Amino acid sequence: MFKDYLKYNKQLSENTVKIYSDTIKGIESFLNRRLDCVEDVYEYLNSKELSPYSYNQKIASLKMYFEYIGAVGMETFKFKHIENNMDQEKFVKPEVIQTVIKSFNRNKEGIKKRLIFNLMLRLGLRVSEVINLKLSNINDDNSITFTRKGGKKHTLPVEVILKDLDDYLKIRYEFEPKTDNLIVNRFGKSITRQAIWKMFKKYNIHPHQLRHTLGKRLVDDNVNLRVVQKILNHKNISTTQIYTHVDNEAIKGVL
Repeated sequence: MFKDYLKYNKQLSENTVKIYSDTIKGIESFLNRRLDCVEDVYEYLNSKELSPYSYNQKIASLKMYFEYIGAVGMETFKFKHIENNMDQEKFVKPEVIQTVIKSFNRNKEGIKKRLIFNLMLRLGLRVSEVINLKLSNINDDNSITFTRKGGKKHTLPVEVILKDLDDYLKIRYEFEPKTDNLIVNRFGKSITRQAIWKMFKKYNIHPHQLRHTLGKRLVDDNVNLRVVQKILNHKNISTTQIYTHVDNEAIKGVL
């Protein structure tokens, strides 16, 4: 057992054993299966809004777990700890964004992918929120009201993606939808988490990076932090403030 390994092999304190064990249980609960590869870790970490402390604590737990199962050694585990600034790799570079946008054809699949991309990049929706978005969530005043993480109703204006939304709604019937979900696959069923991850994998982008990119852009544009917090649905303002630390580090590099 992982707990026994931590307690007897690593001789960790009872409190540390509990923290590490609970972390792995939480990740496996999120995945709904056993954690057994590094890609699972990427999926989990990129779906969460973590403070630097929480991120580093989870990384420590994961390193120990992978050492335990023998899947990955401590020296080859690729995740880096962060301090009080966001990892630059969490943001998608402007040139990559342009490459992705240009790759979308004007056929029905391309129109659908463009909408998915901009729901995440321009509005900050999570993968689960895109999947669960309903036709009935679209309001007459050019806004969407949907359920966010934590079960709260949230309304966002969609003017910035209105053309993409309209273009998709015009061709959605071509997928022969069998559900009220806004985004459907080629069989007319709700699109899956795996399909969205696969869509971005070819560009070496993790979907959650798009939310981080939006957060950084808004902060760079001097949008009030409370507004950014509201848009991204951050529970704590400290999570939103992470994006300001990136700028502070950039300043240090210049001065």
